[in-house]
Amino acid sequence: MNVTVRLGWFALMGGSIPAHAAVTTTDRLRASAEARVSVAESTQLTATQHYRTSLNGPSLLQVIPNVEVSHAVGKWVSVAMGGRVTFEHEEESSRRLWRAYGDAELSSPRMGAVGLKYRTRVQRSSTAEQEADLRWRNRWLARFSTGTVWTPEVFYEHFLDPNGGETRASQKYRWGGGVALRLARPHRLKLRWFADNEVDGDGDTVRISSVAYQYRF
Repeated sequence: MNVTVRLGWFALMGGSIPAHAAVTTTDRLRASAEARVSVAESTQLTATQHYRTSLNGPSLLQVIPNVEVSHAVGKWVSVAMGGRVTFEHEEESSRRLWRAYGDAELSSPRMGAVGLKYRTRVQRSSTAEQEADLRWRNRWLARFSTGTVWTPEVFYEHFLDPNGGETRASQKYRWGGGVALRLARPHRLKLRWFADNEVDGDGDTVRISSVAYQYRF
């Protein structure tokens, strides 16, 4: 009753309750096939073909070839650089997106059944219609050894805009988990579920189911 009286009085005095854009939740599917080969001591070349599509909400289709070179610097540190082209079709429009990135990853010594990883990535993306933008990504991951072919993991990743200023520096965060399956010596399969949550917008959420296959030469 108290709430009703307060709202009624507010309306009589000519006040208005601010409206907020509706928060949307969409679901997407990602699939990828990857081949990894050692090209030198502690150096690997990886080629990946990504396929991404929407399950509900606005229509979206992305086909993404990606190439990456990584190098292990000692036992606990690795660095990588790569690039990709995204062929994207959304509703009635199409575009191409180019991206280049550089990584550094730190791995912890195993603590019982738990192994920890931290990855920092700087990426630059551009299209023919828009200026290039930078993103700084930081990911924390925990992987759990089960003594079997199954390896569960959980992770959290934060996306930052280095040019966004104090109010727009934080873009979104990603959290989720999954399981890696060692099928045979050269074959790997990873299943993941995660969510992207906007920080600087209306709080929209994208829920993503992912399946990734890898062949190691």
